[in-house]
Amino acid sequence: MQEANALHQARALYYDFFAGFFLYELVATRKNLFLQQIDILSTSPINESDGEYFAMLRAYVAKADSSDVLREYTHTFNLPFSASSVSPSTQEIHTEDTEQATQKGKKSKKPKIPNPQIFLYLSHYLEGCLNGESLLKVRTLVKKTHFRLNEQNFKESEEHFGFLLLLMRHLLQDPKTLAGDEAERDRLIQEIFTQAIAPMGLAIAEALAKREDLVCYHLVGLLLGSFLALEGHINS
Repeated sequence: MQEANALHQARALYYDFFAGFFLYELVATRKNLFLQQIDILSTSPINESDGEYFAMLRAYVAKADSSDVLREYTHTFNLPFSASSVSPSTQEIHTEDTEQATQKGKKSKKPKIPNPQIFLYLSHYLEGCLNGESLLKVRTLVKKTHFRLNEQNFKESEEHFGFLLLLMRHLLQDPKTLAGDEAERDRLIQEIFTQAIAPMGLAIAEALAKREDLVCYHLVGLLLGSFLALEGHINS
């Protein structure tokens, strides 16, 4: 029982950690919490490479301003067009050998970087639209819990990836979020993961892992991929 509870708490920490990066409303307020969570999670990384990714992400978060992370969030998830490279301060964190912007009295131009939008809504991945049947299915799952969307604080719907991560965190951490016994809670956790999180989470992680023009979310994508692979094994 203690081992099971410890596993639930560890998984809950991961879900809360990623939720902070995928809900715009949380990004700007979590710098200190991100650092604390990274310090904890990096002590037992899922695989060896994750230890390096956590170290790089910690260095970025410690040095970056919250506006840098918000800028990456906006350009990655909200703006479906080509955009200039990330801010100079972010570039300095990404590579230490960045040359100065001026050379022989002329400013060097930042290259344009393809910026295809990465969607965070389940309906997009299952139906190719937003607010489709998937949203209704997710709401049916949410109604089985005591956890509800706070519309005053969050503007996204229940099928949003960030909201579903928070939902999983509460289910794993607080038994009161489910009206039923522990076995029923575990079945619901498995159902939410397989039907809602995995179908888009794996695609999101893969897309972010390929975005080497990003700093923060490239690393988040790599870490997310490792975690979802482990969750897939747990929930199989």
